Amino acid sequence: MLRLYSKLQCPLCEEAIEIMGLVGVRTEDLEIIDITTESSLFRRYGTQIPVVVNLDSQEELGWPFGVADVRRLINVKPGS
Repeated sequence: MLRLYSKLQCPLCEEAIEIMGLVGVRTEDLEIIDITTESSLFRRYGTQIPVVVNLDSQEELGWPFGVADVRRLINVKPGS
């Protein structure tokens, strides 16, 4: 499962969601978190979004990224 740190009215975040679709990530396998709902998330990711996290490995992928980058992130195994 993947998590996408995002916020409303973020064109890059919309582009990231499109990339997820191109890779074949299903909606139910993508958790989208609005960083503006928690100050700690906003402090951590405010200038970096969109950021994708592989929840199994905890590996993070910050923008800019493309299809190949997301495919690599999906294939990272826990403990790698």
